[in-house]
Amino acid sequence: MQIVVSNFDFLKPVFDFELFKVAHQDKEDVKQTAILRILESVANYTNEELPENKLFSFCQVIVKRTVADYYRRSSRLIEQKTMSIDWNGCNSKGEISEGGGALSPVSDDYSYDIALLRHDFTQHRQLFSPQERKVLEHLLFSRDGIGMNMADICSELNINKSHASRAYKKLRAVCS
Repeated sequence: MQIVVSNFDFLKPVFDFELFKVAHQDKEDVKQTAILRILESVANYTNEELPENKLFSFCQVIVKRTVADYYRRSSRLIEQKTMSIDWNGCNSKGEISEGGGALSPVSDDYSYDIALLRHDFTQHRQLFSPQERKVLEHLLFSRDGIGMNMADICSELNINKSHASRAYKKLRAVCS
């Protein structure tokens, strides 16, 4: 018999604690993602495999991992584009003069620009071992690499995770 979870009120303390530092606008999304992951995972177990007294801690681990995934994704945010009004064309009263007040894209850089990372890596390529180069090339130059975490990259490339962490540390040192 499969486990059925119909009410997630018992997880309110977990959500309150784990979602405390998640950005306000993202809390509901992270919570819904966690609930979906819980429902998907619970469907794979029976009552004997996952007793009711273990369900709370099982769900808590999934919520923690979902929040960690959120932070991992948000730390990889390269650039956020917004629209703002260019006020250079305003007169002294703040009225828009001809050609001024146009909407223009504004870029807020939240982390190191990917093009700069690629350039720095290319310039200092000789500092990295062949395994570290494989990891960084996949991370910086492959289409899927930016969205992946290091563990996924290592498993895809069949490389030990220590090579990835060393490569990442060296890249940070080169970029600073």
